Amino acid sequence: MFKAHQKLMVLWELAEKERSGYDLIKHLGEVTSSKPSPGYIYPLLHGLKSKGLASSSVHGRKTTYSITPKGKKLLDEMRGLHARMAVEMGKSIEAIGGKKEAGKFLKLSAELVEHGDSLLKDSGLMQPIMESVIRLHRRKDFKDKRQQLRDILKGAAEKIKGLAKD
Repeated sequence: MFKAHQKLMVLWELAEKERSGYDLIKHLGEVTSSKPSPGYIYPLLHGLKSKGLASSSVHGRKTTYSITPKGKKLLDEMRGLHARMAVEMGKSIEAIGGKKEAGKFLKLSAELVEHGDSLLKDSGLMQPIMESVIRLHRRKDFKDKRQQLRDILKGAAEKIKGLAKD
């Protein structure tokens, strides 16, 4: 997972509720493909704190962290930026594919903005898949493996569609 992505995930987690470093390590390990180490999470928390995006409080031997108004503002700005990017991309899609295609794109983008917090968490599971696909594309024998890759991805897409049906 990208470091900036993990920092955002930590901010989103802190926006939901106050957490200790241990709680964050445990929770992120459950919702992503990799569990961050204490040697990574505590410096990350101290960095967020030094930037004014998070604060800490001590309760006996336990230190908990929470998001600050500045951290909340950053998350809100990111949501707004995503929405503006979607509108601009929609204009390009309309020029290429027409109003119907642009409408589909804008509807999907609106859903991404609405559910962005939880999607960001799930996207942590997507990164190792993308990294593996990219490594596969670099291989000399990729042409031999292309159909196998497509079959795996199609199968996964069908299973996810099945989960998404009402």
